[in-house]
Amino acid sequence: MSEGNTYRDGHIHVMGEECPNCLFHPKDRLVDASRVKELVSETKDTPGATFTCHLASLCGQDAICAGWMKHFGKRDPILQMAESMGVIKEVPLEDFPHPPLRGNIQPKAPSTQEEGEA
Repeated sequence: MSEGNTYRDGHIHVMGEECPNCLFHPKDRLVDASRVKELVSETKDTPGATFTCHLASLCGQDAICAGWMKHFGKRDPILQMAESMGVIKEVPLEDFPHPPLRGNIQPKAPSTQEEGEA
């Protein structure tokens, strides 16, 4: 359950896309299936309860997991109200410096030059 600060600067920050180690990617997630079940059980039916993206947390920021938002965000009356008020801000995956993650999976790095340029 999120205990961080996903609400700041007048917005609720949500990852714009699932990170490669998202809780909802069975192959490459950072936690086992029993922990996923626990986290979902703790948050899906509790208004205002969310799950913070591991990547965002590792980078020292908080944003609601895009996978969690996709699966459960529409069920939450607080998030529905926030969406209708326009205070949800999608945070691009590229906004985070990417620490090494488990396995060979790495988020795509921000491009600094056009393809084909040397």
